[in-house]
Order: sequence, then structure tokens, then C-alpha cells
Amino acid sequence: MLIIRQSQLEAFEAAAMQRFAKRCKKFLKEFFKDWSQDKPEEDLGRFVEKMLQFTGEHGISREKNILKMMELKVHYSFPLPLPERLQDVLLPIDRDEDYRMLRFNKALEPGQNELIRIDLDSDSQLLRRKY
Repeated sequence: MLIIRQSQLEAFEAAAMQRFAKRCKKFLKEFFKDWSQDKPEEDLGRFVEKMLQFTGEHGISREKNILKMMELKVHYSFPLPLPERLQDVLLPIDRDEDYRMLRFNKALEPGQNELIRIDLDSDSQLLRRKY
């Protein structure tokens, strides 16, 4: 019988995370050349580490979604920690990960952050035309 100690599992996990972090850096350098070209390797590493921690805390574990979250961070420069309205979009973490990512992406798009006050006197024709 093969017995693997906890320390061995942790070493395998750390090595896998290092390989994934390398792939993330390669992804950023390849697809976001303008953003990454002037960044020192250490800064790029810190960015990847911060985003891996962020996605882990929010239950984002699929590689495609982690890379998408990095893409959204580069493109929209959303603040960390997240404002409450964005935090609510990523929660609860027991919901489908792809669905939460889609909602998060939509919430970051321009014009999605505006609230409209609607009351009984609102002009419904105007609302239909504007939105």
C-alpha cells in the first residue's frame, strides 16, 4: 500500500501552483503585451499571486475563469478588496462558477453601475427608450 504524507501532498500542491503561476504570467505577457511589457518580473509575479489568492477566496477555481478574472483586472482595473456591489455579484460561492463570472463581467461593463430611481411617477416610455 502506498502512503503519502500530508507534507508530500503539500509539496505536490505547491509545485502545481508554481507551474500554474508560470502559465498565468505567460498568458499575461502573450495577450496583454502593452500592459505587461514594462512590468518587472517581480511585479508580474505579485499580480498573479494576488489574483490567485483573490480567486481562491471567491471560489473561482477553473483555469479559464482564473485567467478571465486576470483579464478583467487588467482591462477594468477594479479595486481590491471589491466594493460591496461587486462582492455581492461573486457570492454565494456555492452558485455556478461560470454564471458568477458572467455576472461579474457584466457588472464591470460601463453603464452597468448606474442605478435608476423608479417610482409611480416615472415615465415608462422614457425608461424604455433610454434602457
